[in-house]
Amino acid sequence: MAGLVYQQENSANYLYTNQNWWSLSPDVLYYTGYVHVWYVNSVGWLTSFYVTDAHGVRPAVSIDYDIPVTGEGTEINPYIAVVD
Repeated sequence: MAGLVYQQENSANYLYTNQNWWSLSPDVLYYTGYVHVWYVNSVGWLTSFYVTDAHGVRPAVSIDYDIPVTGEGTEINPYIAVVD
């Protein structure tokens, strides 16, 4: 989660949006069938919760540092991984 510290406010991180949002990363699957997913709240607090509330989602993909990419990472010119 890009350097966010578990259960500490952090508004200086690029993942801070002043909004509540879910990542797509699961944290815990309980035997009862409930799932905890990583969640960042409006003050940058990283934690995990049961998936019961409606919040935005900010999916992310991690790739190796040596994968070549093109683009600038903007909406108009997004990064594109160059795969052989």
